[in-house]
Amino acid sequence: MDHLNSSLKIWINMGVGNHQRYINVNELYRILGVSLSKALPCFHAITGCDYTPAFLEKLATLQSRIAPAFLRVRYVTKLRRNAHLKHPTSLSPVASGWTINDDKYDFVWFVGDQLPSSVADIIIRNDTLLEENDNSQDDDMNTSNSESDDDDDYEDASFFCDTIIE
Repeated sequence: MDHLNSSLKIWINMGVGNHQRYINVNELYRILGVSLSKALPCFHAITGCDYTPAFLEKLATLQSRIAPAFLRVRYVTKLRRNAHLKHPTSLSPVASGWTINDDKYDFVWFVGDQLPSSVADIIIRNDTLLEENDNSQDDDMNTSNSESDDDDDYEDASFFCDTIIE
């Protein structure tokens, strides 16, 4: 809002029916401050837009899926932050997570192979997680009260999704 005339009053209409409200954008800007207000377009692009579908519902564990989504976020954030300019962005949509099919833009969902080449690519063996646990449950197929002697304990790769992205 720093680039707008200070006497300009901006209101937005949000919601539908009984949930319809008018929000004073000037007051919102005053309460949030300059820094947080400038971050809102990016925050909205990551969490609430249709060009990052189901992005936070299940955060992609592979960088090949995250990279195109963040390229789209960067493009749309720059577009919104500079919407008051004649040319709001010099970035290309094609270089920002979209592709052109039949004269329309489509998402680039991932880069590289869609599926792993083997199960071993999506399973991570972590010996530190295999320490003996006194409260471990018996195998359903094991009718005795002894603990399982299976040395092939694996942890699902989704457990490590926050450490995969470098």
